Amino acid sequence: MYKFLSDEWFAKLVELKNVAGDLNVDPGMASLNINFLVKVDGEEMPMHMHEGLLTRGPATNAATTVIIDAKTLRKVMFEFDNSAAMAAFMLGKLKVQGSMSKIMALQSVKPSAEQKQFCRDILAVTV
Repeated sequence: MYKFLSDEWFAKLVELKNVAGDLNVDPGMASLNINFLVKVDGEEMPMHMHEGLLTRGPATNAATTVIIDAKTLRKVMFEFDNSAAMAAFMLGKLKVQGSMSKIMALQSVKPSAEQKQFCRDILAVTV
């Protein structure tokens, strides 16, 4: 098992992605470039979404940055729980800097069967 967002977890994410192959990511999601500052153990860890996948480090051309805690990120990105995002936003636990329209576009994106399986595989090895 791998701690969510640890170095080992990111290595496993890449390994699982290589095994999974094409995730058939919705073009609307694949084209989005969003930065995240994820609160992990009292620090903010920069990440970005690239072609529907969470990647370490910031993207230089992202129009939007989401500040979010690790627990909410996990629920939204890997458990597909959009209500967790809305609740966190209303409680001030999720903040958006830049273009809100990029975040709103995610609401209409439907994950593919391959993407859902990939997320289930990730969660199966995540603590």
